[in-house]
Amino acid sequence: MAAACVIGNQVEDISMTVKTLKLEGRLDTPAVAKVEVGFAAKAGALTKNGDKAIIDLQDVIYISSMGIRLLVSTIKQFRQRGVEFVTVRPSEAAANEILVVANLTDHLNMVEDKEAAHALVNQF
Repeated sequence: MAAACVIGNQVEDISMTVKTLKLEGRLDTPAVAKVEVGFAAKAGALTKNGDKAIIDLQDVIYISSMGIRLLVSTIKQFRQRGVEFVTVRPSEAAANEILVVANLTDHLNMVEDKEAAHALVNQF
């Protein structure tokens, strides 16, 4: 399964907008090369302190070092700009284990599902 990047979904919630950045499939070197520019552009559009995002990895089945690099660079940019974010954990055990072994779960503000992501991001 090739990777896909589904970006730009916005969920209106009372007085704020939460941008969902969804990645799916394999986040290996060829796939990241295909989605990185679009993903970075959508993540880069969140520029204001207080902007909110959900990184949805629920449908990611594999993450290579290039996929980890994409995620780390995104969260670094979010933190520098004051963007609040949470990440939906991959449902595929192998992909999730890669993030655990890389010690990224705390840095990514991981939650189990989309409902938990919306609840947490709305608390920020």
